Amino acid sequence: MECMESSQAMLKRIAIYTMLPPGAGGSFQYGASILAALSQLDTDKYCCHFWCTHEAWLSVAQKFSINATLIPKADFLSRVILYGLRKARKACKLPWQYYTHFFLPISKWNPDICISLTQNNPPLQHCKIIGPVHDLMHRYEARFPEVGEASEYCSREKMFSTFCKTAAAILVDSNIGKQHVKEIYHPNPEKIFTLPFIPSPLAEKSEKPRNFSLADKQKFIFYPAQLWLHKNHANLLRAVKKLLPELDIHCIFTGTTDKSGAFLYNQLIRELGLEKNIHHLGYVSDNEIRWLYEHARCMIMPSFFGPTNIPPLEAMLAGCPVAVSDIYAMRERYGDASLYFDPHSVTEIADVIKRLWTDDNLCQEMVKRGYAQASAWTQTDFEARFLDILHHVENS
Repeated sequence: MECMESSQAMLKRIAIYTMLPPGAGGSFQYGASILAALSQLDTDKYCCHFWCTHEAWLSVAQKFSINATLIPKADFLSRVILYGLRKARKACKLPWQYYTHFFLPISKWNPDICISLTQNNPPLQHCKIIGPVHDLMHRYEARFPEVGEASEYCSREKMFSTFCKTAAAILVDSNIGKQHVKEIYHPNPEKIFTLPFIPSPLAEKSEKPRNFSLADKQKFIFYPAQLWLHKNHANLLRAVKKLLPELDIHCIFTGTTDKSGAFLYNQLIRELGLEKNIHHLGYVSDNEIRWLYEHARCMIMPSFFGPTNIPPLEAMLAGCPVAVSDIYAMRERYGDASLYFDPHSVTEIADVIKRLWTDDNLCQEMVKRGYAQASAWTQTDFEARFLDILHHVENS
């Protein structure tokens, strides 16, 4: 989306920004869907520009023909100068919040509307702000260190409270999310907009992982999730143990192994004697993820966090039966296309696994329901809804 210098003064300026790296999962897909929506704007009326701190975002912006600027990490001298400038302006009761290495160039561009692609970004406070609040798990699930540890909790609390106070539009992906924002931060309810996320497009090719070691017709459960404690691999392992040796169950896990739940995960595998039944593939490509969905008996997701979870929708699109935790807005998002269980209950998880492992007719029915559910809300729907929200903010 090129903006001619001579005509920029006549155009609505929309600044897009994020300080987080691109990755996988719901948050990244949400941001990419917003970029896709913005690429539909009339370039005779709007000028969009994207600022980021990670080079990998540049190719994402290029895909949607949106100009982007990489803001590298500030050197020590620049940080000291800007820190002094913020202090001086604050003492003089002048605007100071956006005098940072990242926000200063955005502020100088003088945007009419600012859009934060991801939820962990401070708001730019001198223009209309639009951005997502995907979850407030630091308030509802503070027992997990990844959100409840003191510095993480305080950072999230400061970020969300400031954002909800100043935003022109708060994007949430479920009615439960809307309820959470209202009861915790009490913004004007008319500023909260429900905009459900969509699944990532499946890779064009399906490719068997090189380190996949099971026999060709061996059934397996698939769970693509990093080893955070809240992902609840622990109770899934206990459920598998409960079903052995009656059922010869194997699990395929993917994702990095350096997160908060890694120690417990490895300890439980040893204690429960599951070394032959648990197979951790580590990082896998998009092509390999598609292959695993297509060949898995089912995808089980016992997470304690929700509902911004992309894997169930990806699995549904790929024809894989799904079972998820019965928490927060999971039923709102997945309807009758998933089986549900209490993530605290090893017995309930084991019962769901057994049903899907042994009942071919049930699996076939869940595949049909899953595809219909995942196809009901599309990228086109997302874009239309987002642009409606954007125009509402523009005219308010």
